[in-house]
Amino acid sequence: MPTSVDNDPPRPHTMKSQQNFHTREETDQLSYIARRSEASLSIDRRNKISTDIHHRTSVDDAANRGRLVPKMTSDMSDTHYHGEEISADTYSTLRRHQFNLESLEERLQRMENTTATMKEKWRRGDEAMRDFTGTRFNKRKEEMDTCFLTSPSSQHYQPNHLQSQAK
Repeated sequence: MPTSVDNDPPRPHTMKSQQNFHTREETDQLSYIARRSEASLSIDRRNKISTDIHHRTSVDDAANRGRLVPKMTSDMSDTHYHGEEISADTYSTLRRHQFNLESLEERLQRMENTTATMKEKWRRGDEAMRDFTGTRFNKRKEEMDTCFLTSPSSQHYQPNHLQSQAK
């Protein structure tokens, strides 16, 4: 259905509910918006992909000047575009990724700290257990035998407080 234009529509216009109906003022506004220098060259305005294969968008275009962020110095020495102007979308994406990397770095550092703490606790726990049981790895069998008597008479041994109760 072609778009209809009416210079002076009656007050309750029956065509107003149709999707392609516009008044002269609306048509003029839409054509003005489409002709503005800030309007994107693309059909998909989010991706800003030009349909004109001969037109190359540059950061030096006057239409793009207002949408660029000022030059920023960066501590990333391995970037090819160090110190050049970048678009606001690129800048926001870069900042979001940088924030995510910083968050991951903090999480990794916390995990490393926790791991080191747990290793230290395990090491101290192992030492305490070896001290408690008397089974250090450098002790000889003879030293262990003197700690724990295994004579036949020790089977009938009763402590003094139990001997007095037995009588």
